[in-house]
Amino acid sequence: KAQECVVNVRGTQDREHDVLIDMNMGTEALGDGSARFHGQVHRGMFRGAQYMYSELGLGQILHGLPHAYKIRLVGHSLGAGTVAILAAIILNDPAHAARDVQAVGFGIPACCDETLARDLKAHLTGVIHRDDVVPRLSMHNVDALKNEIKRPEVQAWADHQFQEDMRAVGNYLKHHLTLSSPSSAKSVPGPPTPHSHAHAHEASSGQPASPQRKALRQLVPPGRLVYLREEQGRYVAEVIESTHPDLRQLGVSANSIADHRMPAYVRVLRGLNLRMQLHAFSRASTSTEAAAAAAAAAAPAAHHARRAAAAAGRRCRRSSSSSVAPDRLRHAPTPHPARLHHARRPSSQGSHCAPACWEQVVSLVSATSCA
Repeated sequence: KAQECVVNVRGTQDREHDVLIDMNMGTEALGDGSARFHGQVHRGMFRGAQYMYSELGLGQILHGLPHAYKIRLVGHSLGAGTVAILAAIILNDPAHAARDVQAVGFGIPACCDETLARDLKAHLTGVIHRDDVVPRLSMHNVDALKNEIKRPEVQAWADHQFQEDMRAVGNYLKHHLTLSSPSSAKSVPGPPTPHSHAHAHEASSGQPASPQRKALRQLVPPGRLVYLREEQGRYVAEVIESTHPDLRQLGVSANSIADHRMPAYVRVLRGLNLRMQLHAFSRASTSTEAAAAAAAAAAPAAHHARRAAAAAGRRCRRSSSSSVAPDRLRHAPTPHPARLHHARRPSSQGSHCAPACWEQVVSLVSATSCA
């Protein structure tokens, strides 16, 4: 039996250190052009994976494993991005080139470029739950959201809403201050106008982005992605690409944070697994019921087959007893009473006729039921 070495990496928990890794959003090259897996990756997660493999002794532990051992990497959120890059580091090591290495990341972030994300499909599975914000929190989606907010029609709508809200606040304060002190009502300022530099900032956004920002915009969730989404009130699992439209926009919903928590992933996966088991049980029960119904439908035919076989046996016995010539039958001696029982036994031809007919009928009924 093959044995496994399982490495589990948790998500963001320590605000002093883990958040710094998350916010280190630059890119760094993993491997060179000759490496089996190479590309641009998230700098903070890459350095965390390197630290685990080289400094914490994970590499030495894996080198000491027997060759038959499989390596399994599991992580959530920050841990999912770390195990994705860690899988590439392990597979680039010549000592593990032929070893079975598989990684699973829940709520996997955008941490690899598209080339590396595609190359890792055979060794990495990323799971994304519904509206989870982390897989969508890429620089590409942030820029798209920023540009969407800065569209002239959206900006005009926001300005109008801002003016309405501030006018309502001014009228509220004016009314209460008038009731308390009429002389102070004159000091209430009018509603402020929105900042006029917003559109000027929009004009400056046409400048070309830096190479570092371009590289950062290309990061996507890596591996073979399994999307847990709702369809008609129930969850379905769908295998998607990193360029799926649902992953190319940063939407804001009430479930964006709740769907990222690991208990939500566990609940949905257990529900899908239970539903698959119930579906398999239902199919097995349906097959059993169909077989029982076929047997019940074949019972009358079997009864008629038995009666036909018995009649065929009687005909065989009569034909064997009437095969004696009439002249010989006229001079045949009367059998002894003690031998009368043996004389009335059916012939060998009749004794095997019924089973042969029965087997043929049963085979025919079975074939018809299957058809």
